[in-house]
Amino acid sequence: MPDHEDSLGGETLAGDVKADPAEQSLGDGSTLGGGEASSLSDTTDGEGENLAAGLPVIDLGKRFEIEGELGQGGMGAVLLARDKSLGRQVAIKRILGTMIRSSAAVNRFITEAKSIAALNHHNIVQIYEFGQDDDGPLIVIEYVSGGSLLDRLKQGKLEPGEAIRITGQLCDALTIAHGKGIIHRDIKPANVLLTEDGVPKLTDFGLAKQQNTDHGQTAVGAIMGTIDFMPPEQRRDSSSVDERSDLWSLAAVCYQMLTGKSPKVIRERDIPANMRDLLMQALEEDPADRFASAAEFKQALMSASSSVVVAPVKELTSGVCPACNAVNADNRKFCCECAESLRTVCLGCDIEMAVWDKICGECGGRQTDLRQQATEKSVTEMAAMEKPAADKAAILAGAPITNTISMTFNNIPAGTFTMGSPETEEGRDDHEHQHKVTISKSFYMQTTVVTQGQWKSVMDTEPWTGWFFNKSYVKKGADYPASYASWDNAVAYCKKLSEKESKTYRLPTEAEWEYACRAGTQTRWSFGNDEKVLGDYAWYRDNAWDIGEQYAHQVGLKKPNAFGLYDMHGNVCEWCNDYFEEDYYQQSPAQDPTGPESGSFRVLRGGSWFNRTRFARSAFRDRRDARRNYDLYGFRLVRELD
Repeated sequence: MPDHEDSLGGETLAGDVKADPAEQSLGDGSTLGGGEASSLSDTTDGEGENLAAGLPVIDLGKRFEIEGELGQGGMGAVLLARDKSLGRQVAIKRILGTMIRSSAAVNRFITEAKSIAALNHHNIVQIYEFGQDDDGPLIVIEYVSGGSLLDRLKQGKLEPGEAIRITGQLCDALTIAHGKGIIHRDIKPANVLLTEDGVPKLTDFGLAKQQNTDHGQTAVGAIMGTIDFMPPEQRRDSSSVDERSDLWSLAAVCYQMLTGKSPKVIRERDIPANMRDLLMQALEEDPADRFASAAEFKQALMSASSSVVVAPVKELTSGVCPACNAVNADNRKFCCECAESLRTVCLGCDIEMAVWDKICGECGGRQTDLRQQATEKSVTEMAAMEKPAADKAAILAGAPITNTISMTFNNIPAGTFTMGSPETEEGRDDHEHQHKVTISKSFYMQTTVVTQGQWKSVMDTEPWTGWFFNKSYVKKGADYPASYASWDNAVAYCKKLSEKESKTYRLPTEAEWEYACRAGTQTRWSFGNDEKVLGDYAWYRDNAWDIGEQYAHQVGLKKPNAFGLYDMHGNVCEWCNDYFEEDYYQQSPAQDPTGPESGSFRVLRGGSWFNRTRFARSAFRDRRDARRNYDLYGFRLVRELD
């Protein structure tokens, strides 16, 4: 659980206190809020209950089975629960006790819910529901099972390559947030959760600032955030921050990942040589001297990733603290001056030893030699991962974009792949003949299918309503797919949106769709060949129709593929631009194929909430009349590069 009061280097200041910066040292651990001498927990003005009263009611006991408590903080608790209808684990965050009466606490809670709801990205924890029950306000969010970055850093610093990967993905998250006008203001290791696969997810937007709507919520002179990860301007006045303030905090997190030390004091010499300049630029005191955007910071990180080196390790005298050079007794575990740990683990046998010992007393391992071997191994492993990492880095270098109706598009890099399926693939059709295809230019693809809200904002119609049969097979809501769209409807939508934004929007070609769906893989699905995992990535017959949820579900609730695209394997079948021809693959051009010149049907790709597993395969092809609309059909867009 992200813990406001546990960050390895400071605590969260979460209130509307006007503080003299001179009285707040860089490492001050106090938690302030509400007034000049009070904590947030003291701010029980009684207005919180009135604010919460307007929230929708959630029957927690009916919907969820509580499995345990993930943790507690100053404002409340986070519970681990299981959604009874969907069978997935979720985290339930709630305000408890007297904090329910605090308008400041409830306002921050509402801010967090609205901020997360506005963001849809695989590096940001997703929100499922927001409301209240008899015990007060609650948020149901995505459960991330790998612990926090803080937990990981308690084990020691990270390899440079891993630190760069995590920082780069968090840059992606901030690109999305900043594009929506949301400044996080509390980026720290405790607020970065990790999946079992090590994917970072930014969480805890309780202190977030909405650039366009934060009028008066953050008082001038208020100090909010976590001191050790707080940029200079935020320590003076939290209301004056902008995107570059978040980048300072992220750079401080990166510093801790690279060095294993709190950013309370930044020591340039501890940073790997090739990372030094870019990290120090991100940590500049004047925001004008930092990177202008998360995408720019990310690009610098990616450039550095190809030449990661380890900072030289200095020889230590017995008893000397490596952080502050204070002299300690040989048997101390923590420095008498700065409280830095004076213990490490042997690189050969994992036995605890003093940081200044050159040879392990247990296994006799020479630490300098072992460190060199570990460095060489790391370089070898990074080289082995260079190909897939390069594919992902190409996307990261092209930052996601969000248009005027909140559609997010990820940059899909150019490349070559094998289209179709091998003859041995279970469930394949004969017209899935394998052949090499090159996509010669990168393109932007929508991360989800077009939603009802996005359709209505452009077309001002609701094709999924108006017929009694629809009511059983359509769930209405802004974040649900715009189903019952024919191919003709989808093309008309593209035309109107293109005119509205003076950009070029279109349906993907069949080749572009499969290339984006596979995301560098050649397996049955983009995540591999294990059918048991399909439910983590797709809505299909087993987890929708067969359990009575006979409709397309909200977009973006399942895991994305490696390109950050959601629901490619299920939810609704997706229209492509091409005409369909069974033997087209036999004569398809090797570069940028666009399908036959004519035909009776248009191509549909991907499975739906009604289909079995074979329809969800990356290579599966289907076709329908261009005029046909149905509850299983939807579409996602390609936006051509400017």
